[in-house]
Amino acid sequence: MYSAGEQITGVGVDVSQFQGDIDWGTAARSIDFAIIRCYARGQADQKWSVNAAACERLGIPYGAYVYSAAKTDAQARSEAEGALQQLRGKSPRLPVYLDLEDESVRTGCTKAEILRHATIFCDTLRAAGYSVGIYANRYWWTTVLDDPAYEQWDRWLAVWDAETGYSGSYSTWQCSNSARIPGIPTNVDLNLRYGTSLNAGHTHDYRVTKHTEPSCTDFGSRIYTCGSCGASVTQPLRPLRSCPSKNLSDVPAPGNWAHAGIDFCVRTGLMSGVGSGRFDPKGTTTRAQAVQVLYELSGAPKVSGKTPFTDLTHGWYQSAVLWAYQTGVTAGTSRTTFSPDDPVTREQLAMLLMEYADRILKLRHTWTPANLNDFPDGGYVAGWARSAMADAVALGLISGSNDNGVNYLRPQGHAAREQTATILSAFCQNVKKG
Repeated sequence: MYSAGEQITGVGVDVSQFQGDIDWGTAARSIDFAIIRCYARGQADQKWSVNAAACERLGIPYGAYVYSAAKTDAQARSEAEGALQQLRGKSPRLPVYLDLEDESVRTGCTKAEILRHATIFCDTLRAAGYSVGIYANRYWWTTVLDDPAYEQWDRWLAVWDAETGYSGSYSTWQCSNSARIPGIPTNVDLNLRYGTSLNAGHTHDYRVTKHTEPSCTDFGSRIYTCGSCGASVTQPLRPLRSCPSKNLSDVPAPGNWAHAGIDFCVRTGLMSGVGSGRFDPKGTTTRAQAVQVLYELSGAPKVSGKTPFTDLTHGWYQSAVLWAYQTGVTAGTSRTTFSPDDPVTREQLAMLLMEYADRILKLRHTWTPANLNDFPDGGYVAGWARSAMADAVALGLISGSNDNGVNYLRPQGHAAREQTATILSAFCQNVKKG
């Protein structure tokens, strides 16, 4: 089996009668495999036969799963026999999975009994010539299905998030229950598969190419793209269960342009409150604070040496300014001053971020710089900042400040804390990408 960090070679769905009538010919253009429910609670899935037949006709690699409610050995045998009856005449290339998620099973059986029932099911299916596996969510895998005996079967892990947070091995990750796939009329579970390719003619290499953080009100997403053929799929990320900034009384309400950026910075630790339960969204961001954030983003590496700056009077930012000077992220405001307590301007922040992108991230410039003349005050951008500001606008880091329907760059304007949070959020998600 495989796990996070291994090559993602397939994108697939798992479906049941609840997805309705699927246009598999259309869906096949977006997926590499399917896992189809064949049996649940003593009955065949109403769409099993037609879904399996369509996958076989179109050459879509598929597996099957059985939703288990077994609480006795006899019920486990019955589920295995029911599955075999549905599988008769079918040729799944992927395992037949036992779906362990029923709460009544967890509370009504001991862990030893659940293992025994799973063994009855898997041994019966394996004796009939099928490969077998177990499906469960992270909670089940870490608290209920933690016996080493489960290692003998393929593992299908369900975690609806950007990362699994699971240290064990697994071949398939069910990463969302709300994907939209052309040809499937409802939301559908999305799965990523690792390891050996299911396509003899091509091995996918899916990687994250865009990540948008969820907020407390809106879905986020991750786009996985194959580096060789360009195939892509979008993983929806559910809204956060709790608002990260809920304990800060002056944060703008959800729906305000600044809320999501503040949430992101608070949740990731890039920014925090100023005390007394406040964020101070309209307050200024100092140059020292801006450099400190970038230093933390880089992993706060150990530094040694000195800067030529004579105005560094506080200890908390000394390492950050030294790091920024030595890496070339900043050259200061003169040969001997850094002006740590001055408010950072919007053009200075753009310069810091783009220097970080160039010098720390070694980012390739694959975008077209924005035309600053599209802004009424674009000509006021300082010469030393024009290239960085054009890049920052092109990358969506700075979009202008609206004044009576007109967007102004306000390059020498101070970057308020809410603006800084929004810009940092965009930088981390669109440029740094983790």
